[in-house]
Amino acid sequence: MKRLYTPRRAARLAAGMGAALWLMLAGACKDKAGELGRAATATPASGSTATTDDDAPTEWGEKIKVKTPDKSEVLSVQQADGRVKLKTAAGTLKAKTKGDKTTYADDAGRAVAVVKDRADGFKIKGVDGALWAKVKKKDYGMKVSLDDEGERAYKAKPHGDKVKVKRDDKELGAVKVYDDKVKVKRGEETLFESKGKTNGIVFAPLLMDELSEQTRHILVAELVRRGW
Repeated sequence: MKRLYTPRRAARLAAGMGAALWLMLAGACKDKAGELGRAATATPASGSTATTDDDAPTEWGEKIKVKTPDKSEVLSVQQADGRVKLKTAAGTLKAKTKGDKTTYADDAGRAVAVVKDRADGFKIKGVDGALWAKVKKKDYGMKVSLDDEGERAYKAKPHGDKVKVKRDDKELGAVKVYDDKVKVKRGEETLFESKGKTNGIVFAPLLMDELSEQTRHILVAELVRRGW
């Protein structure tokens, strides 16, 4: 005998279908929530990791400023509790040291460069591992190379009240040290100047044109931090 499709039976079928649909929707929402949770806790890609700097100094020391002759500020470096803050037109970088590595990060906490200590100096690398500069402390002053082989390296050599910068035995300029300031010069032209009594070799990288501008600025900050 065929079962009649009565209103009461139709109501029971509709209720059953509604419950099944509700269960399907609930399961889909749970899966979506799981995906969102996993995305929120996923580890960012290497080189783009943003970190918080909870132990950053609240007060920084005196600024070492570098300006052009028309008084436009090129960079400033400050220190506090073994930390360094580098400010340029491109933005602000803060250096944090852990073991034999110092990481320069921007205001968002993204790493920009890593400085690795060596027995005779240090290396500056990008977050991708590319070498930006290899720096050695020498008896005559400082040697800065663009590669591990050290070919065609820059050399900074103190001579009296000057630090001369050479490459391939050709003088590229000099840092002239006065009682209350230093001037970075190429021939008779003053490129940069800084007030105060600072070791002239700190500003020698500003004459090393084949280094990128960011590398030159980080190198200045590192020499300040290390007291070279």
